[in-house]
Order: sequence, then structure tokens, then C-alpha cells
Amino acid sequence: MTMSTDGIDLRVLCIVRNFSSNNSDIKKTEIILDGTRKVSDLFEEVGDRFEYESSSFQLILQKRSDGVSINLDQHLNQTLENTGFSLSLESRNQVQIEDKNGKPPRKKESADTSQSNANPSYGLRPSTSLPMLTNGPSNYPSYLNSPTGFVGLVNQAMTCYLNSLLQTLYMTPEFRNALYQWRFDESSEEAAKSIPYQLQKLFLLLQTSQKTAVETTQLTRSFGWDSSEAWQQHDIQELCRVMFDALEHKFKGTEHADLISRLYEGKMTDYLKCLECNQEKAREDTFLDVPLPVRPFGSSAAYSSIEESLKAFVQPETLDGNNQYHCDRCGKKCDAHKGLKFSKFPYLLTLHLKRFDFDYSTLQRIKLNDRVTFPEILDLNSFLKDSKDVSGDTDDCLSEGTDLDDDASHRTHSSKLSDIESQVGEEDEGIDLTSGVVDPERSKRRALESGPYVYELFSIMIHSGSASGGHYYAYIKDFRTGLWSCFNDQSVTRVTPEDIEKSYGGASGRSYYSSAYSSSTNAYMLIYRQIDSSRNTEAITPEQFPEHIKALVKELERKDEEEKSAKDWERNYFRCKLFCFHPQKGKLEDTLTLPKDIVLKDVLQMAYEKLEITDAPIERCRLVTYNDFTDSLESSLDGKENHPVYDIVTMLGSNKYSLLMEMDYEGKGFKKYASGGCTVKLFLVDTSAAVVSSSITHHFPHTTTVNDLIESLKTLNEINRDSVAVIWESSTYLYKMLNKSDKTLKQEGFTRSHKVYMDTSGANVENLKRIVEDYNNRNVMYISVPNVSQEILDRDSIPSLSKYHASASASNLDYNSGVLPCASPQDYLVTEGPPLTRWQPREGELTSDEEVGNISLGSMSPQPASPLNAEDYDLIDVDQDVSSDRRFETGEHSASEDSSLTDSDR
Repeated sequence: MTMSTDGIDLRVLCIVRNFSSNNSDIKKTEIILDGTRKVSDLFEEVGDRFEYESSSFQLILQKRSDGVSINLDQHLNQTLENTGFSLSLESRNQVQIEDKNGKPPRKKESADTSQSNANPSYGLRPSTSLPMLTNGPSNYPSYLNSPTGFVGLVNQAMTCYLNSLLQTLYMTPEFRNALYQWRFDESSEEAAKSIPYQLQKLFLLLQTSQKTAVETTQLTRSFGWDSSEAWQQHDIQELCRVMFDALEHKFKGTEHADLISRLYEGKMTDYLKCLECNQEKAREDTFLDVPLPVRPFGSSAAYSSIEESLKAFVQPETLDGNNQYHCDRCGKKCDAHKGLKFSKFPYLLTLHLKRFDFDYSTLQRIKLNDRVTFPEILDLNSFLKDSKDVSGDTDDCLSEGTDLDDDASHRTHSSKLSDIESQVGEEDEGIDLTSGVVDPERSKRRALESGPYVYELFSIMIHSGSASGGHYYAYIKDFRTGLWSCFNDQSVTRVTPEDIEKSYGGASGRSYYSSAYSSSTNAYMLIYRQIDSSRNTEAITPEQFPEHIKALVKELERKDEEEKSAKDWERNYFRCKLFCFHPQKGKLEDTLTLPKDIVLKDVLQMAYEKLEITDAPIERCRLVTYNDFTDSLESSLDGKENHPVYDIVTMLGSNKYSLLMEMDYEGKGFKKYASGGCTVKLFLVDTSAAVVSSSITHHFPHTTTVNDLIESLKTLNEINRDSVAVIWESSTYLYKMLNKSDKTLKQEGFTRSHKVYMDTSGANVENLKRIVEDYNNRNVMYISVPNVSQEILDRDSIPSLSKYHASASASNLDYNSGVLPCASPQDYLVTEGPPLTRWQPREGELTSDEEVGNISLGSMSPQPASPLNAEDYDLIDVDQDVSSDRRFETGEHSASEDSSLTDSDR
């Protein structure tokens, strides 16, 4: 992604909706642009999407934070960032298309596509309007249609290196076909952890999906990665080895156990040879890739080609002087050669250019951006011939277009092209200079005359950036068509030979500057396939899939249809939470499923019916935006009865706000809530009776002074005292005195929502704090007592409590032991008293807290309760000790202290 120097995402996400009078098939679209682009570029992009002439409509930016609308016609030459657009894809910029000068937008005329592509062999190049250098996801938009027929991979965060490797493996027919032959037979729980199975599914999506790009999340989860791993950029060559190790481990014991070694494993010999007696000691090792130096150690000049680098790789080191080798046969120290030689090349050859190095003079890691050429056809037969004679010359490593005579001298790729240009009349050069296209068949035939180890380039993994970070993408050739494509995360486009030549890196000279902070784009890893008609194959088609793969394809198609249905639903519907604080029913909560074009007045009617409001006419009800997390009112929606609710909640942030229904019972009219105010939940406290009333919700702007707040609360609640004690909850269970002052609520520390407690009987602050703390720390439970008749008791053989009482009296049973039976509701009395009504035992019965435990209890947050009938349920204060010598009948006693309880018990 495009980042500023301080790490800020500079991209702009625009949600564009069509509010013009010109009907269009498209009602809404999303556009992502760099914040440094001009507003005029946004007009062009919108015009392309909606097929309007860019000068025939207005664009209005709706600013969510302050409610200001910006006419973008007046800022055409300004950048999006300077105009007021919010940066980062986390922020949605709401843009509306509207008529211009009272006239609808004009439709574009049909474009003439007859001259769309003058060179169909190569198609499109990567777009130059989007930056290629990035430390995150590719800037190519996911809606970009691929002209190649291939599917891209979504960059999770910094997984471009993974995407390049996956696309290369997918475009390797032998690897893909072998993976399809493997069958997963484990449980569904193991499927999520199986790397081969997830890789198999990903390849099927790349081959059969109709999307422009697919996700790699399930594959990376099978690696054991969490979301943070996707933000760590790794070396692509290291990741390749790790993935191959995982596949080999999973394939053990199957017919595919040798897949990696069969395709990618070569052999080389590490030898030590005495130059006097020619005795040689050697050890054979296997390799999956060949690390090629870009520069000789300590040199500032780079190798000009991979042929020259390969020669240096196998060039032996001479051990002489103080570094002589002690030869067992000669019995003395002798000069010797120590080095590597190839004994077997793999079917798929991976060449890793070691472009990352360490500068010992600056003590910094650097990237070597020097120019290193590479051929399309690589002949390695001379290296195996030379392995029989270590001192032999390896200059016969040839590239495409090179003569195969024994006396041919080593020439670089660029010099060969010059020779070919001077010999254009010769028939056997294999290059069509009029188009710059190599004749691969002629080159293959000529190279194969020297032996079997002739290779064809089909993948170039490219690094764009510096040693401190950058972006990976790949140029890959399709063996079926012979055409090259650029696989850059979500985008797949055609490339030309000129694009490939640019990946050589550096300049034509050898003085190209490299440092820790220099940045360039060049090839980092090359993959060749051996030209062998007995082994070369093409990827199987869907018709050739094994049966288990066809079944998996059907399963993926089913899931894809479910995703499409879900997206179609999201495109047309949305869910909105609905709340209501009813005076009798308490807090009501529900969820509405609404079409996106439904207007506010219709939602009000739906909510009124769903909540079953019967004590207020719908004319005295309204919907306001509400934040359930902070329990705060956000803004009223006056004058928006005919506005779509989806647009309302989207503009306010759909992930935060819900709708709250309010009722005006007394017909006084609704108060207008300005956006950004403070919700005050007022509790009136009678300290003389220790009674806390239910809360009353008010809304005030943050500019309200503390004096005005206190006076307004007194007026609204008809409190005629001049002096009242007021405390407020600044944070959870932290209470502060609210003294009269000219400070604003914002200066006082009020935020979105706070509880305020006002003493209605006096100004005793200490009593007020004690009662409030006791009220908020009280555990209140509901007791559900069934109305059981004597008939039911007799049927279930349940004796009544009176019978147990008589039996206990005869046997001197201790009722305070805590082991007592359940009682029927007839054995209880209901005592009235505000605000906490408690069950009271009859005289001489149920005298311990444990007796209450025999009744079904459920937790409930503290709230006042009105007296109920015995057939219903009631509240019990479990903080107080219910004993035979202490009986509380009113809320006044509920505020008293019980010295017999510890702090934790209380």
C-alpha cells in the first residue's frame, strides 16, 4: 500500500452513491485512490464507473465529523488529502453524485474498441498510474479484470512474497498435476491444519474461480500463522524451503513421498583434490536451489550474467602457501583445489541471485542492484562434462541464440543480441528482429544437440525495493500458450520482452551505485524447466480432474454460491439494533432486518409494531441514534423521516450506532439532540428514606456549564430546593462531588455518558455517597416462586412446610442448620415498601439465609421494584442478614450497615 514516511496509509476509500436523476444500473460503488491524486482524477474515475461524462455531474463529499458538505467541483486541482478526504482504508468517505445546474449527468458515447490492442501477443503492461513499490498489499484494485484469464491472489498484508511463490508453483504443470493426484482422507478438523489440502484447494480456486483474485488466508492458517504473521515479510527463498519441507513431511508413506526430490532436487559434489598426486576426496550433497553470487567477494564489480556467476560458483579455490592441504598419499602438505561441481541437475532448476549483502564499511545490510542478464534457454551440459575434469573450463555454458561450436567463446546475453542484429540475414539465429520475439522451438532444437541438460526459463521472481523492505511479484510463462504474464497480487497482466529485460537490474555499466537505501527493481529468483519431451507436460483441465478433485470442486462451488448469496443479501439488506427503555417493560432490545432503501418513517412503524408499544400513539414516538456500548444518546433525526435509514447509520458509523425508540407520554414534545453531546442519566435520591429512584435520561451539549446543568435538572424534575447535593460517576464506581461552577461539561471531564445522583431531601453529601455506593454495589436477585396447589403437592408427594414444622417440633429439629425443604408460596408474605420489596417469612419459619437457597434464584442487575403479588416473583437483598431477630420491611433499612459481615461478604 502507499505509505507516508511516518507509516500513515495514504490511500482514500470513497463510497460513491448515485443521487442524480439519470437512472443508472449502478447505484453505489467503491473507489480506492492515492491521497495525492487530484479531485479531477476522482471525477474521471466516477465517470468511467457510471459511464457519465466527467464534466456533467457534481460530486458532494459528506463530512461525517462536523456535518459539513463539500462541493468537489470547486476543488478540482487540489489533492484528495488537502480537500478533506479521510486517509486510510479504515475510513469511509461518503461521496454523492448529483445533477449539475439542474441537468442530469450525460451518458458517455460507446467507445471504439477496434484499436484496443496493437500487439495481442503481449496484451497489457502493468498500469503505470499505480506505484509498483510497496511494503504492503498491491495497489491494483480487486475489481480490475484480468486480460490474461488467470486469477490473482489477495495480499493479506505483506504476503506478496508468498503470492509470487504460490503462482509459480501453480504455473508449474508437473507440480500442480501431482498435487491433484494426492487425496486427503483425514477428518474435517485436520483439514484446516493440512498444508497440502489447503494448497490443493487454492490451486483449484486459481483454476476454476470466476473471481479476479482469491484469498490465501486458509493456507496461511494451515502454516500455523496468526494474523500478525501476515505483517512480517520473509525471504521468498526461505519460505520455499519451509513449504517444501512441510509437503515432504505430509507426503511420507504415500506415492508422492518423493515429489519434491523428483522435481526440484539436484546433486553436487564438495571435493578436495591434491594437485600433485591427483587424489580427490569428495562428499555428495543434494540441493533444491543454487545460490549465485551477484558480485565476487570484496569486489565492486558484478558478474554480467548468470552464466558468468555459475562459472564462478564452480571455480575451485586453490589452497597454497600457509593454507596448503596435507595429502595422505603424498605424506606432506601440497597445493590443492577445493570446490563444488555439479553431478546432477534437477528437472526444475531454481537459481537464487544473492542480491542482499552486508557492507562491512558501513555496517549496513545492502541490496545489490547490479545488472545481471539471464537467457531464456540455458544449456548446462558443459558443467557436467567439466565435473569429470575439475580443472577444465566451464565457458561453454550457453544461452539462447549462441553457436554450439566447441571453440565458441563466452559471451553475455546482451552482446549476443548485438551479434544477432549484425547477422540478421543468417537463418539459424532463431530470433525475429522485426518483432523482438524469440523462436523457442528453433533454439531448443539447437541447444539439445549438446546434451540433455537444456533448460527453459518460465518464472522470474522480482523484488522491487531496498534491503530494508520492498515488494515481490513474478513474471511467469504459460507453457500452453508461451505468453508471459505479470502476477502482482490481485493483478495479472501481460508483459513484453522489454519488461523482462528491465528485470536484469542496474545499468549497462558496472558502476551502478548500491547502498542500504538505494531502491530498484530486479530479478531475485529464476526457475527453469528441463526440456525433455518424455517428462514435459501441460496442466490437466477440469475435465481430466480425478474424481476426488471433481467432488472438491463441487464443494467449493457450493461455498462460493453461499458467499455470493450472502454478498447479494448484504448488497440489498442490513441489520440494525433496536432499543427502547419502557417504563413498565424495562429495557427492550431487538434486531431489525431492513432493506437498504427503507426510509426512517417506515422503520418507525416497523419498530412500533415489533416492540408492541401500546401505551403511546405512534405520533408520540420517534427514533434517535443510540450507542449501546457507552449507553448514550447520539443525535435526534429531526427532518429525516424520508431519508433511507442505511444512509443515516452509515454516515454516523454503522459499526457503533443503533436506533433507540423514545416515547413522549405527556405530549410536551421531543428535545433535539445535537451530535457530540453528553447523555446524563439522573438518579433522584431521598437520603432521609434511603430511596434511589429509577434513572431519567437527559441530553446536554458539552458546552453546557455545570451551573446550567444543575439548574436544568432541578427544573426538569420539579425540585424546588435551593441547595441540593449532586455527585457524578466520572468512571466506573468512582464518584465525585459536582459543585456549581462556570466550567463546561467538557472542561469538568464529562464524555459521552455519565450517571448523576441528586439528593432531593437535603444537601448531605456523605449520606448521598454512602447510599449511592451501597445501591450500586448491591447484588439483587429475582426469586421465581411457583403457585403450587395442594393437589400438585399431593400428586408429587411433596409435604408442605407446615407438616415439616410439626415434625421438626416433635423431633427438636434445628432450623438454623441450613438443611430445610422448599416451601410453598402460601408460606410467605409480601411486605410493601419502596424501593426494595423483600420476601418476609412467617413468624417462627425460615430464619436463615440458607433457607432462601432452596428457591430457584437468578442474577439480576440492581433496579427498584414495585410490590408484586405472591403469584409473581420479587426481589431479595442478599447483602443483608435475614435472621429471626432482624426484620427489614422498607428500603430505609436496606441502606444500613451490617457489622456482622466482612467486606468481601458484603
